[in-house]
Amino acid sequence: MFAFLGGYIDRCAHAAGARQVATFNSATRLYPIYVTTYHGQEVALCQAPVGAAAAAQLLDWLISYGVREIISAGSCGVLTPFDEGTFLVPCKALRDEGASYHYAPPSRYIEISEPARRAIEQTILAHHMRYQEVVTWTASSVRRRRRSPTAKARAAPWRRWSALPLRPVPPSAAPLGGCFFIQRTALLTSSATTSGTGAAAPMNTPSPCVSTPFWPSDPKFSPSADAKEALMNHTVHIRSVKPGDAPQLAHIQTESWKAAFREIIPAGILSEYTDPEPVTRMYEHLLTHGSAHGYILELDGAPHGIAWWDAAREPDMAGTAELICIHSLSAHWHQGYGKLLLEKVLRDVKSAGYPSILLWVFDANLPAIRFYQSLGFTASGRKRPSFGSVEEMYTKAL
Repeated sequence: MFAFLGGYIDRCAHAAGARQVATFNSATRLYPIYVTTYHGQEVALCQAPVGAAAAAQLLDWLISYGVREIISAGSCGVLTPFDEGTFLVPCKALRDEGASYHYAPPSRYIEISEPARRAIEQTILAHHMRYQEVVTWTASSVRRRRRSPTAKARAAPWRRWSALPLRPVPPSAAPLGGCFFIQRTALLTSSATTSGTGAAAPMNTPSPCVSTPFWPSDPKFSPSADAKEALMNHTVHIRSVKPGDAPQLAHIQTESWKAAFREIIPAGILSEYTDPEPVTRMYEHLLTHGSAHGYILELDGAPHGIAWWDAAREPDMAGTAELICIHSLSAHWHQGYGKLLLEKVLRDVKSAGYPSILLWVFDANLPAIRFYQSLGFTASGRKRPSFGSVEEMYTKAL
């Protein structure tokens, strides 16, 4: 536990009867390293220094002594309003500091470990607490003579920020996880806002039926007009599928399954169902026989996302439509393209005269479930085994 929380680590260590096993000597102070046992597993506790370089230095030192799984916690300010004390779980961070570039190749943002992030989410839910997935921002300072980092974050093309750290916070050292092959994630709580009005734009991670994250359409979670405009930095076109599309459809489905379901579907089953050849033959059959309603979302002229719907396949759900699948390539997740595709599906389903739509989602995919619920889908309580896991049916009135 690597916490940017003042003296809380010391108080927690003393309350837990943890023993001090080492001391990290920095230029400004000494950082005691504590170890305790929780449910039979040794856990190290350490206060994190403020500053990306100092935090990375201490993490590097801890990793060299055998630490392999790290959870960071701290407080942050926000660009858009949250209730004070909200738990915020970052899924990625806009990189605006220098330390991370010593541990990972240059990129616009750094991803946070999905398995570790899911473990935090499940723990929070198990304690009946609320949280919000967000994009955060790693910065050295909020006061500089050059262009304000706040302005930079607000102008970022993906416009998917939700949390703005007002000081260096855990994600600035996230590249260490990739360098040393460790699991690393972060947990923040909101403590201040730099925005006047407006609402947060929450992020959603890949889902089983849906492998693209979306912006929920609930007004209180809708992106700003500026965010929608920024989304159009790319040329987006949604068209119906046509003969000859089978290879592209198969490629998008299999690649998105690999990225989205690797922690949900057992590896052997996932490997079997992401073989492009049989998936291509399946789509050739669908295209030849004109089955269902398929779409391709093209991004700058290249296929990026797919969706498929038809009348519900459940015998007792006559008169209801079914979202059979919606997938996209992971290179442009978290940028709103999936939402555009899903909105197209919902409009066409409603125009076709269906009063409702159903879908199946893995019950272990909590981010997907939260996304569907934010769009008005509700759990039916109906479950079935699927691909070595379990799916639950969700429905929505149109």
